[in-house]
Amino acid sequence: MDITIIPKSKDREKFLELYPPKLSNEFLPEWYKNIELGTEKASWVRHHIGDDYADKINLGPGYTAKKCPAIQDAITAGITIPLWGKLYIGHEYEDDKPTNIFYAFTGDQFNNHQHVTTHEPYQIEGMDVGTRPDGRILKIELPYKIIVPDGYDIFYSDPFYHFRNDIRCLTGLVEADKWGYVTFPFSIENLDCVVEPGTPIVQAIIYKREDKINLINRPGTDKEYKDIELEMTKFYIQEKDYRKQND
Repeated sequence: MDITIIPKSKDREKFLELYPPKLSNEFLPEWYKNIELGTEKASWVRHHIGDDYADKINLGPGYTAKKCPAIQDAITAGITIPLWGKLYIGHEYEDDKPTNIFYAFTGDQFNNHQHVTTHEPYQIEGMDVGTRPDGRILKIELPYKIIVPDGYDIFYSDPFYHFRNDIRCLTGLVEADKWGYVTFPFSIENLDCVVEPGTPIVQAIIYKREDKINLINRPGTDKEYKDIELEMTKFYIQEKDYRKQND
């Protein structure tokens, strides 16, 4: 499947050149790159015999989060969009309470366009997000259009496993074959921070739009329960996840 990303105007071409979106598997978190995968032997010994014995024979770690297929897929799915400039956020304080905010985005200076704007407080009433002292939430405008095939949506989310302590973009879902203008409201998680250019701030997961879901909640059949039991029995005996069951 071809996904095309273009600047929304010619004066935004430099953003795409300097800090292009990439497949998420090219933006792996540092902890994920550095952590050991662990071994099957170490996992078995630590689980069945004990950590003391495993440490005594210098066996190393058992399987870590890096081995989890669900985490692997969450980290590598879709496209990751890095910040296309440097974002500064700072506050003035009075009696240890923030009273005023200062923020600047270097991308504004580059193409004379205001990328960071706000939403009114009433638009986010009841949401537990970090805002300006006046209750307005900041948002940043994506300088690109992502072109997808007909019938495809994009699920935008903050890349959770990068564990940043600065801003957190709110999740949104867009019918991307119909709409290309996207802004990312974000929660201020750190009142005084600098988000460097190239920092992964949004993960875009592209998927085919489904028909309306007909949700059915019901008891399982005897066969379904037996199949689930067999699935779990094979997992506990073989100690293989679903990707390795047929090896």
